[in-house]
Amino acid sequence: MLWLLCLVLYGIYKIYKSKRPLTKFDHFYDKSFYLEEKKRYEEARDVRNQGIILNTLTDLERAELH
Repeated sequence: MLWLLCLVLYGIYKIYKSKRPLTKFDHFYDKSFYLEEKKRYEEARDVRNQGIILNTLTDLERAELH
């Protein structure tokens, strides 16, 4: 019974994590890397471009996304 509860909570966490707004460098980088692994290159490029436009990132972080 406990493992079922843990499984449900893990599923909820994964859904929440995938739906969260992208606001930090790590969010953009991880999401674009995930999309590239799934061979969804255009979506990965769009995510990286959204990060480049964001003003809260440093120039180094923008360069890393580029």
